[in-house]
Amino acid sequence: GASKIYPMDTTEFNAYPPTLDLGLARNVDRLYNTNTLRFGIENVFQTRDGSYGSREIARLDMYQDINFSKYPYEGDPNRKSSYSDFYTNLSVSPARWLSFGIYNRVNTNDGTWAEASAYVELKDMDAWRIVLGNIYLDSLNLKQYYVLADVRLSERYSLSGAWYYDGDLAKMTYQVYSLKQRLGNSWIIEYYISNRSGATRNDNASVGIRVNLLTY
Repeated sequence: GASKIYPMDTTEFNAYPPTLDLGLARNVDRLYNTNTLRFGIENVFQTRDGSYGSREIARLDMYQDINFSKYPYEGDPNRKSSYSDFYTNLSVSPARWLSFGIYNRVNTNDGTWAEASAYVELKDMDAWRIVLGNIYLDSLNLKQYYVLADVRLSERYSLSGAWYYDGDLAKMTYQVYSLKQRLGNSWIIEYYISNRSGATRNDNASVGIRVNLLTY
């Protein structure tokens, strides 16, 4: 019976609005009554670009759920609530080479700040890119800072790196270095080496290969 089968696909932590479409829901082993009203605003501001049509210069998205049947709270799936967090996503790109944004979640049940994340991105089209950002999660007591970097070596090869620093632990918790190889117009093969501090399920250091399909 169901009591002898361990539930695998259950409710998981998600920093984004909960999935309402049953066809996309992952918690098939632990379903809940979903009687939710979602309302929000999605605004995109674009301008003409002299090189290629148009480009996005600003975006503002805001969402809020009202759960007529109490639903598991994003930050704590074991606690049900009548309201989701209030989500705000703002990004601005005043120039092609510069963009920055913030993503916030406010717990509307008690008024606390659930998440505050921000980033600044500098880039030279597809030649190179560097991103500086931070992540704050109240439910996990997480304060992290990160740097992402990409540089194109040729039409086929590029290098990438990512570094995550934990403010509370005062140490680097994750770093990865990778070489990406493009095969034709459809495939990218990524060779990487990474190190994760304090991993419980796997070794701290790992080496691997990823294959990504770009087109169908």
